Amino acid sequence: MCIIGYDDNKFGGSFEVMNSYGTQFGDNGFVWITYTDMKKYMQEAYVIELNSEGTGYRNENCSYGDCYNAYSRYKYNDGEIYEGEFTQGYRDGWGFVLHTDNSFHIGKFSKGYKNGWGIYFSPSNGYYYKTYYSYGTLKSSEIYQGFSGSEEDKKLDGLIAVLQEIVPGKVMDIKSDQYQEFIDTSKPENEPQKAELKKEEIKTEQKSNSSNTPVSHVESNDKKQKKKRKKRG
Repeated sequence: MCIIGYDDNKFGGSFEVMNSYGTQFGDNGFVWITYTDMKKYMQEAYVIELNSEGTGYRNENCSYGDCYNAYSRYKYNDGEIYEGEFTQGYRDGWGFVLHTDNSFHIGKFSKGYKNGWGIYFSPSNGYYYKTYYSYGTLKSSEIYQGFSGSEEDKKLDGLIAVLQEIVPGKVMDIKSDQYQEFIDTSKPENEPQKAELKKEEIKTEQKSNSSNTPVSHVESNDKKQKKKRKKRG
């Protein structure tokens, strides 16, 4: 659902919402929801922020966030796009990768590598694959023994169900020969790329880090200065 407008006078104040059920829902696909009901029933909401020029995403590689220590969006020089959590310029945490062949991976990352459970979609055959990576290496189907039906598995099933509404596709059976072929043909990831920041961004980050010097380190420097004064005396 998408909020497309509001009226402070309609029904005591309401949002105009466009739904995804088609024109047979509500008023030709639209509905009004009061501020009170929205506050009461809405669980999550997201806002798309445009840049100051009003042209959408920033043009540089880092199009959202700082691409260093925060949730960000970054386009690598090879055309691959990552959106998710960063630590020290590397993919770290949950994220989404759009590959140049329009396949994509959603899952956990660590130190730049795919690491942990995730989901891969192949546009060439229209299948979703449940995956488990260990620092960039796709593990064999044996890792899934005892995984089926677990809380993590249910989370992946729920995420796939949401994705299927956006990008239709079937789920590949992990016991199938096709899945084993998918694993056999998978290659370990190359050394992870670090987001390349502009010089002024790097200086700002270094300045921020220098301001966080541990107190113990500062005290040790003070002690050194006092010792030098005593020797001179």
